[in-house]
Amino acid sequence: MIRQMKVGDELDLMLSTEKFTDKFRDFYYTINGERKYFYKFENSKHYLKQTKKGEICLIEDSSGIILTWGISDKSGRVYLKILCNDNRKGIQLLRAFLWKYGNKDFYIKIKNNNSLRYAILAKDLGFIDIKGNHGNDIIFYRKKRPIIHQLLLEKDIDYDLLYHKREKK
Repeated sequence: MIRQMKVGDELDLMLSTEKFTDKFRDFYYTINGERKYFYKFENSKHYLKQTKKGEICLIEDSSGIILTWGISDKSGRVYLKILCNDNRKGIQLLRAFLWKYGNKDFYIKIKNNNSLRYAILAKDLGFIDIKGNHGNDIIFYRKKRPIIHQLLLEKDIDYDLLYHKREKK
């Protein structure tokens, strides 16, 4: 079951980063150009305080962790950070995240040798590779899309409007 982590879950977040090994060292957030890794309790604590300002952190105990960075400080880019041991399960978690929160532009920055890079390019996810020299990293971008619930509601509303207009004629 996917659950949202909030203030008070600092120890869970810190211990989960050990469970889902960060072998590529991609699971961090930055403050003033300094990388903050979640294996330190104070970094986990600081990050989860930011969930009150809009950051999102989801965990599924057998799949991994996905979180945002850039919402709370109103950054021009909102990054997704994914930590998983199994890419297939990590992508399932990413799909679930995008299904609910896909109404923003998102970026993912990972190392070139991270095997997750190939799975992120699945067509249904909507990410593209941003070309250019990013050192040892690769950056993916996904343009915001209305969330599924909104699409379904709009479709129903449009259908109802069309139906009523036809009856009036």
